Amino acid sequence: MKSKNLIKCICIFMLVFPVLTGTTCISPGLSQSGKIVCSRPVGSTSQIFLIEQSTGSETQLTFNTLRSINPSFSPDGSKIVFVQHDGYSYNREIYIMNADGSNPKRLTDNFQLEDNH
Repeated sequence: MKSKNLIKCICIFMLVFPVLTGTTCISPGLSQSGKIVCSRPVGSTSQIFLIEQSTGSETQLTFNTLRSINPSFSPDGSKIVFVQHDGYSYNREIYIMNADGSNPKRLTDNFQLEDNH
């Protein structure tokens, strides 16, 4: 029953959050503690934001010239995994950082100039 309630909360959040905040929250993830992580357009990039569900306060976690997308919490909520890319090549890298945005580390080393498919 808990998983059905969690899915319902996430669906409601995805529909209501952009309306309430006036912003676009892309691919949101919800932690067990009620924190939300999502990516949002910032200028010509996308950055990762952490949102406190209870208060609505938000904190930008990434600050870079690359697009940071598809964030997700680790099962215990202590880490966030996400993808970064430059928006032009097909090169995508997977990163992990602490849930507060500290200590980002690249986990992959992919290099691809073009799509060969």
